[in-house]
Amino acid sequence: MEELVSNAGRMDTLLREIATAAQEQHAGIGQISRSIRELDDATQHNAALVEEPPLPGRCATTPSSWPSGSIASASEVGTASEA
Repeated sequence: MEELVSNAGRMDTLLREIATAAQEQHAGIGQISRSIRELDDATQHNAALVEEPPLPGRCATTPSSWPSGSIASASEVGTASEA
């Protein structure tokens, strides 16, 4: 009889651990799902930006439309790598 009670106690412990692990897994899957939605939203936003026509008088591919200081010129890159 004592062994039966002991086994029931171990079974209870295992079932509680399984339940806790299942809850943690559920929370982790929820976080992954939210992250995927955020990546999808960002991708959709970026795709919409690419499809927008450029402003009149400006070409999006010319250096004048790039933010200042964000991209080094070829001469700056060559100088930096030679130093």
